[in-house]
Amino acid sequence: MKKRTLLMAVLLASLVPGVRGQDTRENADFKLSVNLYNDKLYDLALEQFRQFVTSYPNTPQGIEARFYLGLAQSKLGKHDDARLTFQNFALAFPDNPRAPEAWWNVAEAYVAMNNFREAGSAFERVKTFHPRSRSAPDALARAAEYFEKGGDLENARKVLRALVQEYASSDVVLPARLKLAELSLAENQFELSQAEAKRVVDLTKDNSLKAQGLVVMARALAGQSRYEEAQRALNDVVRSHRSTSAYPQALFLTGSLHKETGTMTEAKEAWTRLASDSLQIPPGMRENALMELGDIHLIGGDAAQALAMYERAVPLKGTRRHEIMLRAAMAAERAGVLEKAGGFVKRLLQDSSAQTFRREVTLEAIRIAVAGKNAQEAVRLVMDFMDRYPDDAEIPRLLVSAAQLAENPLKEYRQALVFAERVLTDHATSPQVDDALYSAAIALHHSGSLDEAVKQYESLIHRFPSSEFVPLARNALEMIRLFEAKNKEAGLENLALLIGDVIAQQSKAHLALRLGRIYFEDLKDYGRAADQYGQALQLGLDPGQRPAALYFQGKAYENEALRISAKAEKNTAHYEEQAEGLFDQLITEFPASEFSEDAAFGALKLRLRSASNAAGVAAIEADFLRRMQNFKRMGAALLEVARRYQSLTSYSEAAQTYRTILRQYSQSAVASDALFHLGESLASMAENDSAIAVWQEFVSKHPVHPSAAQAAWRLAGLLTERGNTTEALRMYETITNRYSYAYPERVLSLARARAFFSVGDHGNALPHFQVYLRSFRNELSALLDVPADVWFDMAVCFDRSGDKKEAKRRYTTSLMRDSRSDRSGRAYYALAAIARDENNITLATRYLQEASRFPIGAAGEFNPASFEAGELYFKNGDYTQAIARYNEALPQVKNDTLTQLIQARMIVSYFRLNNTREADARSAGFIRQFPGVSRYAAEFEYERGMVFLRSGDLGNAKRYFDNVIQRYASTPLVPQALYGNARVAELSENNEEAKKLYESLLQQYAQDPVAPRARLALGNLFYNLEQWDEAGRHFKAILDNEQRSPDLVQFAMNNLILVYKELTLYDGALELTRKYIERFPGDPELINKRIDIGVLYQRLGYYDQSALHLQTLLENADADTEAEVRYYIGEAYYYKGDHQQAILEFLKVPYLVTRRTKVDWIATSYYMAGQAYEKMSKFDQAITMYRQIIERSGIDATFKTAAQKEIDRVNALVKATK
Repeated sequence: MKKRTLLMAVLLASLVPGVRGQDTRENADFKLSVNLYNDKLYDLALEQFRQFVTSYPNTPQGIEARFYLGLAQSKLGKHDDARLTFQNFALAFPDNPRAPEAWWNVAEAYVAMNNFREAGSAFERVKTFHPRSRSAPDALARAAEYFEKGGDLENARKVLRALVQEYASSDVVLPARLKLAELSLAENQFELSQAEAKRVVDLTKDNSLKAQGLVVMARALAGQSRYEEAQRALNDVVRSHRSTSAYPQALFLTGSLHKETGTMTEAKEAWTRLASDSLQIPPGMRENALMELGDIHLIGGDAAQALAMYERAVPLKGTRRHEIMLRAAMAAERAGVLEKAGGFVKRLLQDSSAQTFRREVTLEAIRIAVAGKNAQEAVRLVMDFMDRYPDDAEIPRLLVSAAQLAENPLKEYRQALVFAERVLTDHATSPQVDDALYSAAIALHHSGSLDEAVKQYESLIHRFPSSEFVPLARNALEMIRLFEAKNKEAGLENLALLIGDVIAQQSKAHLALRLGRIYFEDLKDYGRAADQYGQALQLGLDPGQRPAALYFQGKAYENEALRISAKAEKNTAHYEEQAEGLFDQLITEFPASEFSEDAAFGALKLRLRSASNAAGVAAIEADFLRRMQNFKRMGAALLEVARRYQSLTSYSEAAQTYRTILRQYSQSAVASDALFHLGESLASMAENDSAIAVWQEFVSKHPVHPSAAQAAWRLAGLLTERGNTTEALRMYETITNRYSYAYPERVLSLARARAFFSVGDHGNALPHFQVYLRSFRNELSALLDVPADVWFDMAVCFDRSGDKKEAKRRYTTSLMRDSRSDRSGRAYYALAAIARDENNITLATRYLQEASRFPIGAAGEFNPASFEAGELYFKNGDYTQAIARYNEALPQVKNDTLTQLIQARMIVSYFRLNNTREADARSAGFIRQFPGVSRYAAEFEYERGMVFLRSGDLGNAKRYFDNVIQRYASTPLVPQALYGNARVAELSENNEEAKKLYESLLQQYAQDPVAPRARLALGNLFYNLEQWDEAGRHFKAILDNEQRSPDLVQFAMNNLILVYKELTLYDGALELTRKYIERFPGDPELINKRIDIGVLYQRLGYYDQSALHLQTLLENADADTEAEVRYYIGEAYYYKGDHQQAILEFLKVPYLVTRRTKVDWIATSYYMAGQAYEKMSKFDQAITMYRQIIERSGIDATFKTAAQKEIDRVNALVKATK
């Protein structure tokens, strides 16, 4: 044997030099490769590691070289190669210490390739394959980060939950919980977000993380409209965590909360503070604050201040720079600083990175150019816009604008015609067609194409008879006829004939008459025509020709006055006086002439034009009627008279004259005009019913009249005022079908909304308001241009329809637009009502204080805002504030009843503040002032009793309660005094007396408001006496009549659940607990009810369902809550008989408990684990569990004694079985 051993030793010794030589070469090659890598010679290192892996594929250093190979590839930017190398390493050598790092590097390779979802999956694999790795928690946190970046929020939440549940002691758990809170917030799961954020705030010792948690919690609370709590959280950050990154977020969110709640002064204060603190605030946050400040000023109408804010934000060069520059341009344009406005849009148009905003920028640039009368630039911008956005809905409007600019001031009529014709051909159904027709006519007119211009004017009048351009078109046609349609050929021919007359030695008077006619009819030179007609008359014109000469000389002066008036060259009075005199001369000298009626009509119009009051018009009318009794066009003459009355606001005289026309000249051509204008006059006199009847007749009889659209529009408005919504809407439909060119859809949608709104049909009004709102090109345009009253009316619609969130937004917007008018008071008052319904008393009282500054009702009417604020404070126990508000309201009150109520409320408030000296003094004065008001005297006596009850002086308390019962037996305070005596008996531990008093109160005053409180107290009394049935009967009675005492329902339901559990009515307890959770989701102790659901399942024997339900609670549970939930999961498995699984759950509990609670979960869990081991006959392990109770510090001695007894019992049991 020894020989054989010696031989083996010799053989091994001969082999050692070879092995050592190979080892030396491997070490040298590996060291060379690593040195190349460390010296950053990655190309050489990469090749060396490749060769090394080939040469030594399975040695420890060969395996390490594979890892270095991936590192070198990563350094060289070969990320996909690196990913594959690390992935192969991790899969091939899962037990290698660097395997978790390999998966980590796979993830980093995906990150480098911007494949964020795969990066998230790779980080997750660190935990999947190596759950005990120290890097697993961090890897899960990174996985969540990249899943979120990749848009995979479901997987982000999944890995965060895994991190929270499986690595509870990790340093990254609280940041993970915060991220979970942020993800929940992004999906509007506000309660879930709040719960997670609160855990972070409660558990972290890191100030920065705590501040971030407070900000997220504030946002979640704000999402639930719990603004007061949200503000408290933000105040904590601003006050105590100024050095953290959450500080600017908290300041910004503070401003946003105030803006959302309509308290703009505070919003501006927060954002101003944020904007000015440049040393600590990141530029992006300052940019946001300045933009918000600018928006508030701009929407509120202070464009200059808005511009100042935006100009401070632009140099910060943040992510919203382009948006801010556009706003700055809008503000500058509205402030009249057009050069600055143009500078902003020019920079934006030249900036290639601002293309997202180019459409809006171009539209604003056009506005600025038009406002600055830079027509050439405006036209260029319009053409650029059309090239870039050929199908844009704004094109027809812009084409018309471009046509108008090309006409004036550019005088580019050919270009104007091109723009106008493009509307007519490419956008023939747009509302701008009549605008385009008029622009085309104007372009043709001014370019000298009179025949074509006349065709377009006439087409406009024919196709769009109610267009706003029809009067202008008619006037243009008249001007062409009078001044521009010169017949030069006829003029030359007539001049030739005139020369013949000269040669034939016709009289000079005749020649002057002929020449005057040529100037008048052919050359349209009315000044010279008048001169020639005058010479003809002076030179002894034949009597048969004198009427014509007088008439045409008068018309020549009249037309010349019209020409001068159109060009505003000089005063026309001289020409009008000459014309009037000639017409009068003609009528006087030649009353039977064919020209007399026209002369009389002309003279009438000239005289009416000079009349300055109704008396003057009446005199002219009377003179005309006296002189022209047989006037054939009397209807037209009276129409002129009526129109002049109307223009002088003499509506009664105008209406009387219109009625005369309609009565006596109903068949005349002007009867339709008279009917329309009669409606106008009646409406001006507020005789709306008569105006409605007139316009209804007009619209029915004259649908194509030039005034038909206007009549229909005004008729619909009057019908709306009268509450006749059906007819108003029918009229708006008529306008839509017949006259859409006159009233665009934006205007009609608002009109329809107001028609519904006026009769309180808010549900039907709202959709039309929303159509109107969508007609604006963007949200900011709507905020700037929609009137404040429209925002208010929309808010009312949302309010009445139950959408309080939108209602608050609209009320707030109306306040941003207008914070000074009486409407603001109504908005604050409405916001107060919403806040009160949401139980946000602080905000409600704040709104009411704001509302108290405005008259809410009719002039001189009592404003209830201060009084209601006092009532809110009173009912919520803030008696100091209640007194202050009552003091504000009292001077306005003119009603004795309300005066008594307010003074009494103040006295009661002093009693409840235990200020008996002030209360007694005031109550004595009150009794002297109002000696017969026993109801309040009883209340003051009752409150004195309550002061003694609160101080524990039960004898004096009973004395005052007895006074109420005996001295004021007929007042409503007797039941409350009885209730007070019952409380005295209960506090004196005289339960029988207390029961008797409560029952007496319920029998005698069952309908009194205090009866439900007495019933609840009686139920509690029976519960404490363990008389479960009686207790349950009283609690159930409260729930059966909830509307009587809604504030007691939660207490009664909670207590009835406890009764059902005591009576082992677990089905009833389960059903009621579910109802409680549904009814009171804001209960801060709601988690206990959710746990109760699981426990009740156990009591009913549904163990699997119990475990499943309780496990769903773990996701959102903090450590201590999780300990309790884990314990009950263990119980579910224990009673099901799955003792091994029960033990696993019980033994998790001691590691979760962080503080002492009413139940010692550690001792209880060890005890139940011991019981489970006993069930499995593992007695040694059971004893170990009981011993843990004894050896653990902090466990009550009672439990330790019980544990020792269990050990003794088990030891005895074991001995007995041996």
